[in-house]
Amino acid sequence: MVSLASAAGYGAVGGLVFDCARLWHWLSGWQEARHEARTAHKPLPPLTDFIDARSDISVAVTRALLGCVAGALLRGEVSGIYPLLTVGASAPAVLLGLGRVAKLGPSSEPSGKDV
Repeated sequence: MVSLASAAGYGAVGGLVFDCARLWHWLSGWQEARHEARTAHKPLPPLTDFIDARSDISVAVTRALLGCVAGALLRGEVSGIYPLLTVGASAPAVLLGLGRVAKLGPSSEPSGKDV
C-alpha cells in the first residue's frame, strides 16, 4: 500500500494535471486568436482575455487540496500511482459522491415494506 503522504501527494498532482490541461486549452485558444489577428492585421489579443489569473490559481490550489484529501482518504481503496493520480484529477466529483453517500446513511435504505 502507498504511504499516506505519497497518496496525498499523488492525489494533489492529479488535481494539478487536470488544471494544466485546462491551461493548455486556454493557451491554445489564445495562440489561435493571435494567429488570426496577425493574419487579419488586427491588434493581438492579450493573454488576460483568455486567462483570469486570480480565479484560475484559486481553482488550481483548491483542486490540488481536494486531490490531496481524496488521495489520502482513498489510499486503501486503490493500488498504485496511476489510480491515485486519477482520484486526484477527479477529486471534486469523487468527494461530492462520497458526501452524498454519507448523507444517505443507513436510515435511507429501503425498509422492505411495500408502499
